[in-house]
Amino acid sequence: MANRPQQLELPPPRTYCRTEFTALRARVKGLPVATIARLYFDPEEHEILDVERLLRTMRDDLVSRVVTRALGRLLEQLPDLEESARRQLAGTSPHAFRHTFGTQSAAAGMAIEVLQQVLGHGSLQTTTIYVNAEQQRMRPESAKCHARLAAGRGE
Repeated sequence: MANRPQQLELPPPRTYCRTEFTALRARVKGLPVATIARLYFDPEEHEILDVERLLRTMRDDLVSRVVTRALGRLLEQLPDLEESARRQLAGTSPHAFRHTFGTQSAAAGMAIEVLQQVLGHGSLQTTTIYVNAEQQRMRPESAKCHARLAAGRGE
């Protein structure tokens, strides 16, 4: 997937649901960021939305612009956010959301083959990056837990 251009194939406009318009920022303006996020990421409430297709095309310029605008609006709604967190959030890319989705899906136990299909990876090896990222995150947490247990036993 990396460096491989992808085409965004959408059905004719009359078959779009409001969620797809919202997620792709196609003529739907003025919705709060929280509403956009809920509509975009709640597949049970809005089953017509093809999340798989959207995740496969996260590098599309249109989606990139949507994410950038949504992050700008989110920052406006979070005036008390620390400056370092504001900079980090402002610099978040669609690919970072995609990577977070992949890592969290792997952590939640999604079968690697299913995750491969959802992310549109041609190679299973590419998808294992998300599993490895989760394993690397777990190691320090596991070490902390073992250290607390050892301290509790007086070792």
